[in-house]
Amino acid sequence: MFNSIRKNQQWLMALVTIVIIVAFVFLYNQTDLEKLGSSSMGSAYGKKVTSLDFSKASRQFEIARELQLFELLQTLAVGPSREPAEEYFWNTQVLRNQAALLQIEPSDDAVAQRIKELPAFQKDGQFDLATYQQFVTVALTPRGFTTNQLEELIRDELRLKTLHDLVSSASVVPEGEVREAFANAYRKRHLQVVKLSSKDFENVSAPTADEIKAHFDKNQAQFQSDEKRALKYVAFVLSESEAALTGKERVAVLQPISEKADEFSQRLLKPGANFDAIATELGVEIKTTALFSSSTPPTELADIPQLSAAAFSLTKESPDSDVFQTDKGFYLLHLIDVQPSVPQTLEEATAKISEILRQEKINTALQTKAAELGVTFALSLQLGKSFTETAQTAGLEVLTLPAYSPADLQAQQSEFTVDRLIQARAASVAEKTVSDFIPTPDGGAFAYIEKIDPLDDAKWNSEKEAVLDRYTSSKREVTFNEWFRARRAAANFKSGPQAS
Repeated sequence: MFNSIRKNQQWLMALVTIVIIVAFVFLYNQTDLEKLGSSSMGSAYGKKVTSLDFSKASRQFEIARELQLFELLQTLAVGPSREPAEEYFWNTQVLRNQAALLQIEPSDDAVAQRIKELPAFQKDGQFDLATYQQFVTVALTPRGFTTNQLEELIRDELRLKTLHDLVSSASVVPEGEVREAFANAYRKRHLQVVKLSSKDFENVSAPTADEIKAHFDKNQAQFQSDEKRALKYVAFVLSESEAALTGKERVAVLQPISEKADEFSQRLLKPGANFDAIATELGVEIKTTALFSSSTPPTELADIPQLSAAAFSLTKESPDSDVFQTDKGFYLLHLIDVQPSVPQTLEEATAKISEILRQEKINTALQTKAAELGVTFALSLQLGKSFTETAQTAGLEVLTLPAYSPADLQAQQSEFTVDRLIQARAASVAEKTVSDFIPTPDGGAFAYIEKIDPLDDAKWNSEKEAVLDRYTSSKREVTFNEWFRARRAAANFKSGPQAS
């Protein structure tokens, strides 16, 4: 089928053919492979599938990745197992079965044309036969493939495209539906907000001794002392003046201490290596920390979080760390002591429990007040009172946030703020309506949608076609994916040696 592409390169193809024949004779003898690959992988559509079938599909999957056939892989290499090669194997069975049922079979000419269009075989915007032949030699032959397997892969790609177009073509998105979605995204919301602060409820009663003991008895397993560790470490660090250097000058002073740290590390890898002895041989000062927990690192390492964190990954069997590079230089750690976590007594846990119970009481008081306000706002609005009037009667300050649309929030790359959280949660609230209570890190809020601006018809008309295309494409993709998943479920694949 592909002879028309290479008819003027017969001598080179003869060489490629010889390579392929040699590979198949010595590496991929079909009879031997059938014997070796006859173990059952399961069954598909009532037919046994073997490890040889799976091996071939796995190699074909690798070729698809090298050729960057992303649309094919996005459908066939995803599924419940999360193993791309395995999903590719089973989903290919679905694709070929459904294509056969619908009599979808790409022509040889269509396959040849698609191969010539692949970016991997292009040079200066045109199909390059030499590049194609190199791919055959370098990528196909070592895997036991010929151009036949490449053409089979491309045939699958064309089957998928035709099948996708056929199934998804019935998906029609009414313009009104798209216009409504566009309006919801771009119409500006005008928001009034009242906020409740947790600090306003901090005058709760202190937990009693009985409450503390009851909590301890119920949750005793949660109250453990922190595990603590002690380290030895060596530091290959820059002086203050050296640390201020930049560019090539900094690299120049870092290089020798980097080499010394690496030498220390390499010596630690030798059998019977001794941290103290290596430090003495290299003339490096050993420093020692007191016992510390992960939440309270020693002062000398407190500003290098990765070091104290790494200390808790060391074990008595593997007490030495790799080299850690920091802004200051290089460090190596050695674990010398571990004080394990132990159950706390009631007395030791009292302070922590007291704070837990206090926070619970604050949260309960906050939620109670929020529930009362929610009812008050709903009734007041029904009686024709304004949100502002109701809030002020309750002693609350009304804030007006800047007008925004959900699309504005999505486009913004600014840091998280409480106001942005409130805007996002209020985006789906109807006009002249109060939101449910919106929890925030410092308390919570109610948002009132005072007004939603009408849709900007000029904006809609200018973007309508593009938006319709995006929505239609998205819906068609969803339609096809749901159909394909249903076809796969109906196939009732069975895996494992006993499945067939």
